[in-house]
Amino acid sequence: MPIIWAIAAITSYFHPGDEYALFVISTIAGSWVCYFMHNIGHLRDVLWIIMVTGVGSLALVGFLMDKLRVSGRVWGTLFGVCFVAVLLLSRLQYPTLDRAIAKNGSITAYVAAACNNGLYLSILMAFIIKGTATAMKKNRSDEPST
Repeated sequence: MPIIWAIAAITSYFHPGDEYALFVISTIAGSWVCYFMHNIGHLRDVLWIIMVTGVGSLALVGFLMDKLRVSGRVWGTLFGVCFVAVLLLSRLQYPTLDRAIAKNGSITAYVAAACNNGLYLSILMAFIIKGTATAMKKNRSDEPST
């Protein structure tokens, strides 16, 4: 996960969308640290901080997913579905592809942002599915047998 995030984050930095909006939102796993910094200047001055924070954050999430035994197959499927869904929803906000590109500069900006936003959504959904499955399993084992 950290590698996927880092590749999409670097790509998003070079294709940031309108006024770096897609970059900042799609790199929230690392860009949140900028909230605590005073006078950051240009993003290029803090890119390395955003990258280290984001990779570290997602490494911790990945470690937690491993410890909780979240299925890699389930997560991978969720990631693929979420990526495509976020990409389509992002594109469909505009009446034409040309209008979408005029707003955010390139298709690459949408793909990179959708990759990381799909990553976040798939992680959340994987945790929800794992928690629900664990709760259901516990409830079945707590039922008295007749």
